[in-house]
Amino acid sequence: MISTKKPIILTNFGYQRKNWIEPLEAIKDQYDIVYLHFNDKNDEYEKYTDSEVLYYSDFKNAQELIDKVQPSIYITMGLNSYQTYAIRYICKRKKIPFVYMDHGLYGKQEDYNKKSNVKIEKHHISPIKNKDSIRSTNYTFALFTFLRAFALVKLSLIFVQIIYGKVTGKNPFSTSIHKYLVRPDKFISYSKENFRINQSLFSPKGEDVFFVGNFEYDKFRVASNTSLEQYVLFIDSPLSDNPSNRYSFDTDTHLKIYKKANEFAINNHLKLKIKLHPYNYFSKWLIKDENIEYIRNVDINTLIKQSEYCISFYSTLLVPAIYFKPTIVLKVKEHSFIDFIEKENLSTIYTIEEFIQSKISLPQKKADISEDFKSLYFNLDDQTSEERIKNAIGKIIGL
Repeated sequence: MISTKKPIILTNFGYQRKNWIEPLEAIKDQYDIVYLHFNDKNDEYEKYTDSEVLYYSDFKNAQELIDKVQPSIYITMGLNSYQTYAIRYICKRKKIPFVYMDHGLYGKQEDYNKKSNVKIEKHHISPIKNKDSIRSTNYTFALFTFLRAFALVKLSLIFVQIIYGKVTGKNPFSTSIHKYLVRPDKFISYSKENFRINQSLFSPKGEDVFFVGNFEYDKFRVASNTSLEQYVLFIDSPLSDNPSNRYSFDTDTHLKIYKKANEFAINNHLKLKIKLHPYNYFSKWLIKDENIEYIRNVDINTLIKQSEYCISFYSTLLVPAIYFKPTIVLKVKEHSFIDFIEKENLSTIYTIEEFIQSKISLPQKKADISEDFKSLYFNLDDQTSEERIKNAIGKIIGL
């Protein structure tokens, strides 16, 4: 274990995604970070940190984990796991703040209750076998935590949840039991709009919520690099190929979208750059075309600002795309943010069928982005998210 006088942050943020852990990596001058994300070393397939990494299988239970790390705070990126129940329980006993922090752009609770307007068919799996989907599992970590502490009531509640999920086929992490077992002490959120889901689920007190801004948007504070390239930027999402095996359309449809975007680019004498989602970096179905360039790790500030037009599904990067460039939005299902875009007339919106079948018109950027958009989604104020996150964690742990 690291030897340091800095406060230690223990976190389950996935270090296989660079953008997820950037807020934590940026504050290592003030805090030491210990990552706990995969069950086993063999599950690990990418690593964007030089901080200490631990695995659930290294420990018999959460008590053993906390005793070894001795963190000042535990920061979680997700609440839906039995291991998280165990860690939450020990943090509460040890009076260690258990904190939920955002890692993306969120909508309202009802956005996640709506089914896609495109039929989801699980047999349309792509040739790529995502390594995220073959990770090992670890239920004994939670089981032994509660058995060791003789927390039989909480253990029985977990079994009730498991049985409920098996019998009804519904998500066991949507129950009142789940909210009781995992309720965070504090919340670090990007904005009030982003916080709507957790507000509706947990109704925390105002002093328990810290708004820090979206760290990824800090990149857009600075001038972009210069480029002579002219291109259409397609901001992709893993809607036909992802580790969760939930698809909004099949890969054949995804390829038709690519081809239509490329046709739009060619008709306007432009190159097409497709900014891939990390889940699709190694997908085998990506088409080869001399006018298409696939982008993986990149300076996203320059990529968006130097483009002529953007095309995007619902995404964190859709926000700066709309702010800086004429943008086409591809609507897969109903969503509060898409409704906001339509109401404010910020972008041209197509359903997937319309985009594939229609003649695509040049999108027009609205001259004045509304103050509502800036305050709710893209508020670049004087203080950076890095400064805000440092201050928030400091207040939570009493520095």
